Amino acid sequence: MTDKCKPRFPFFEELDKGLSMLVNEVLQGEGDSGTSTSVPLTIYEMEDRFQVECDLPGVSLEDIELKLENGVLEISGRRHRPKLESARVTHEERSYVNFRRRLQLGRDIQPEGVDAELGSGVLRVMIPKSDAVRSQQIPIRPAADER
Repeated sequence: MTDKCKPRFPFFEELDKGLSMLVNEVLQGEGDSGTSTSVPLTIYEMEDRFQVECDLPGVSLEDIELKLENGVLEISGRRHRPKLESARVTHEERSYVNFRRRLQLGRDIQPEGVDAELGSGVLRVMIPKSDAVRSQQIPIRPAADER
Protein backbone atom coordinates (compact mmCIF):
# COMPACT_ATOMS: atom_id res chain seq x y z
CA MET A 1 0.00 0.00 0.00
CA THR A 2 1.43 3.38 -0.90
CA ASP A 3 1.69 6.19 1.63
CA LYS A 4 -0.90 8.09 -0.38
CA CYS A 5 -3.50 5.34 0.19
CA LYS A 6 -2.66 4.59 3.83
CA PRO A 7 -5.34 5.37 6.43
CA ARG A 8 -4.34 8.37 8.52
CA PHE A 9 -5.98 7.49 11.83
CA PRO A 10 -5.33 4.49 14.12
CA PHE A 11 -8.99 3.44 14.03
CA PHE A 12 -8.95 3.24 10.25
CA GLU A 13 -5.61 1.41 10.25
CA GLU A 14 -7.16 -1.17 12.56
CA LEU A 15 -10.29 -1.25 10.39
CA ASP A 16 -8.13 -1.86 7.32
CA LYS A 17 -6.47 -4.80 9.11
CA GLY A 18 -9.91 -6.15 10.05
CA LEU A 19 -11.18 -5.88 6.49
CA SER A 20 -8.08 -7.68 5.26
CA MET A 21 -8.78 -10.46 7.76
CA LEU A 22 -12.34 -10.63 6.46
CA VAL A 23 -11.24 -10.92 2.83
CA ASN A 24 -8.80 -13.69 3.75
CA GLU A 25 -11.52 -15.58 5.62
CA VAL A 26 -13.95 -15.33 2.71
CA LEU A 27 -11.30 -16.45 0.22
CA GLN A 28 -10.41 -19.39 2.43
CA GLY A 29 -14.08 -20.36 2.75
CA GLU A 30 -14.07 -19.99 6.51
CA GLY A 31 -17.54 -19.74 7.95
CA ASP A 32 -20.40 -21.77 9.26
CA SER A 33 -20.98 -24.79 7.00
CA GLY A 34 -18.58 -23.36 4.41
CA THR A 35 -21.15 -20.93 3.02
CA SER A 36 -20.82 -17.44 4.33
CA THR A 37 -21.29 -14.03 2.84
CA SER A 38 -20.42 -10.52 3.87
CA VAL A 39 -22.93 -7.76 4.49
CA PRO A 40 -22.51 -4.13 3.40
CA LEU A 41 -21.81 -1.57 6.07
CA THR A 42 -20.97 2.08 6.62
CA ILE A 43 -18.82 3.47 9.41
CA TYR A 44 -19.40 7.01 10.66
CA GLU A 45 -17.10 8.91 12.97
CA MET A 46 -18.60 11.47 15.33
CA GLU A 47 -16.90 13.48 18.04
CA ASP A 48 -17.82 11.07 20.82
CA ARG A 49 -18.30 7.74 19.01
CA PHE A 50 -18.10 5.61 15.91
CA GLN A 51 -21.30 4.26 14.44
CA VAL A 52 -21.41 1.15 12.28
CA GLU A 53 -24.52 0.67 10.17
CA CYS A 54 -25.08 -2.68 8.54
CA ASP A 55 -27.87 -3.51 6.05
CA LEU A 56 -29.74 -6.63 7.18
CA PRO A 57 -33.13 -6.53 5.43
CA GLY A 58 -35.38 -9.44 6.30
CA VAL A 59 -33.18 -10.59 9.18
CA SER A 60 -34.88 -10.87 12.56
CA LEU A 61 -33.28 -9.80 15.82
CA GLU A 62 -33.12 -13.43 16.99
CA ASP A 63 -30.99 -14.36 13.97
CA ILE A 64 -28.22 -11.81 14.61
CA GLU A 65 -25.27 -12.26 16.92
CA LEU A 66 -23.06 -9.36 17.89
CA LYS A 67 -19.80 -10.04 19.77
CA LEU A 68 -16.85 -7.97 20.87
CA GLU A 69 -13.83 -10.05 21.77
CA ASN A 70 -10.17 -9.01 21.96
CA GLY A 71 -10.94 -5.77 20.14
CA VAL A 72 -12.75 -7.47 17.25
CA LEU A 73 -16.40 -6.61 16.59
CA GLU A 74 -18.16 -9.52 14.91
CA ILE A 75 -21.60 -9.26 13.30
CA SER A 76 -22.99 -12.64 12.25
CA GLY A 77 -26.26 -14.37 11.62
CA ARG A 78 -28.53 -15.90 9.03
CA ARG A 79 -31.26 -14.75 6.70
CA HIS A 80 -33.93 -17.45 6.48
CA ARG A 81 -36.06 -18.24 3.44
CA PRO A 82 -39.72 -17.55 4.19
CA LYS A 83 -41.85 -20.67 4.42
CA LEU A 84 -44.77 -20.42 2.03
CA GLU A 85 -47.12 -23.39 1.90
CA SER A 86 -47.71 -24.93 -1.51
CA ALA A 87 -45.31 -22.53 -3.24
CA ARG A 88 -42.28 -23.32 -5.31
CA VAL A 89 -39.50 -20.92 -6.17
CA THR A 90 -39.41 -20.07 -9.88
CA HIS A 91 -36.73 -17.37 -9.70
CA GLU A 92 -34.43 -16.36 -6.85
CA GLU A 93 -31.76 -13.68 -6.54
CA ARG A 94 -31.73 -13.20 -2.78
CA SER A 95 -29.36 -15.27 -0.69
CA TYR A 96 -30.30 -17.23 2.40
CA VAL A 97 -26.93 -18.13 3.84
CA ASN A 98 -24.95 -17.29 6.92
CA PHE A 99 -23.29 -13.90 7.03
CA ARG A 100 -20.37 -12.66 9.06
CA ARG A 101 -18.44 -9.42 9.23
CA ARG A 102 -15.44 -8.85 11.50
CA LEU A 103 -13.97 -5.43 12.25
CA GLN A 104 -10.77 -4.89 14.20
CA LEU A 105 -11.48 -1.90 16.43
CA GLY A 106 -8.81 0.57 17.46
CA ARG A 107 -7.59 1.04 21.00
CA ASP A 108 -9.32 4.41 21.19
CA ILE A 109 -12.74 3.02 22.12
CA GLN A 110 -14.65 2.14 25.29
CA PRO A 111 -15.70 -1.50 24.77
CA GLU A 112 -17.96 -1.54 27.82
CA GLY A 113 -20.14 1.22 26.33
CA VAL A 114 -20.97 -0.44 22.99
CA ASP A 115 -24.70 -0.29 22.21
CA ALA A 116 -26.72 -1.72 19.30
CA GLU A 117 -30.19 -1.48 17.81
CA LEU A 118 -32.04 -2.99 14.84
CA GLY A 119 -34.69 -1.02 12.97
CA SER A 120 -36.02 -0.92 9.40
CA GLY A 121 -33.54 -3.60 8.33
CA VAL A 122 -30.50 -1.66 9.54
CA LEU A 123 -28.31 -2.74 12.45
CA ARG A 124 -26.69 0.26 14.19
CA VAL A 125 -23.75 -0.33 16.52
CA MET A 126 -22.58 2.68 18.55
CA ILE A 127 -19.00 2.43 19.78
CA PRO A 128 -18.02 5.22 22.19
CA LYS A 129 -14.57 6.77 21.91
CA SER A 130 -12.36 6.80 24.96
CA ASP A 131 -12.08 10.13 26.76
CA ALA A 132 -8.42 10.33 25.76
CA VAL A 133 -9.25 10.80 22.05
CA ARG A 134 -12.31 13.03 22.34
CA SER A 135 -11.74 16.66 21.52
CA GLN A 136 -12.30 18.99 24.43
CA GLN A 137 -13.19 22.63 24.69
CA ILE A 138 -10.46 24.35 26.70
CA PRO A 139 -11.61 27.37 28.65
CA ILE A 140 -9.47 30.49 28.41
CA ARG A 141 -9.10 32.70 31.48
CA PRO A 142 -7.78 36.21 31.55
CA ALA A 143 -4.14 36.61 32.46
CA ALA A 144 -3.39 37.50 36.08
CA ASP A 145 -2.20 41.00 35.13
CA GLU A 146 -5.42 41.61 33.13
CA ARG A 147 -7.84 41.04 36.01
